[in-house]
Amino acid sequence: MSYWKIFDLPIWASIAIPTVLGFLCGSTTRTSVNTWYKDLRKGPLTPPSWVFPVVWGIIYPVMGYTAYLVSRQAFHSKNHDLAELAQHGLVLYYIQLFVNILWSPIFFILKRIDFALAEIIVLDVLIILTAVNFYQVERIAGLLWIPYVAWALFATYTTFVTMRLNPVQAYGGQENRPLLN
Repeated sequence: MSYWKIFDLPIWASIAIPTVLGFLCGSTTRTSVNTWYKDLRKGPLTPPSWVFPVVWGIIYPVMGYTAYLVSRQAFHSKNHDLAELAQHGLVLYYIQLFVNILWSPIFFILKRIDFALAEIIVLDVLIILTAVNFYQVERIAGLLWIPYVAWALFATYTTFVTMRLNPVQAYGGQENRPLLN
């Protein structure tokens, strides 16, 4: 069990990791948001650009806090089965965090809306699996993921609509459309 100890972080580190990663990712894509993304056609439900950092500014710290709650069970529970379930939940958590951070560069830097859509569908599955696991380990941790699940599913919808409304830009400027033609 010693190799799991890397995930046994104090509360401030658990909150800082996703928050800092999200901020850094947002900083690297800001230019594209203000240029390329601004010029794309968007669906009627797509929120204004200023909404995204506000929502993520709430979701990332909450996500980190829930990881902290689950890590307490993973490393301090006397119930071996619960500790093992929590450890697997933390693995899912860090995988989904990695996949989450990849979405912005795929969408905004590579300008591949089609790849971003495929990626966010995988992310949705990982988020739901993590939320269910967290709920089984620490009920409040799972419940706190409900807004994240809802936001990710909404982001999937807006990514799909943006792809459909921008057929040439959706595929990196290529006329041949490989996905969801």
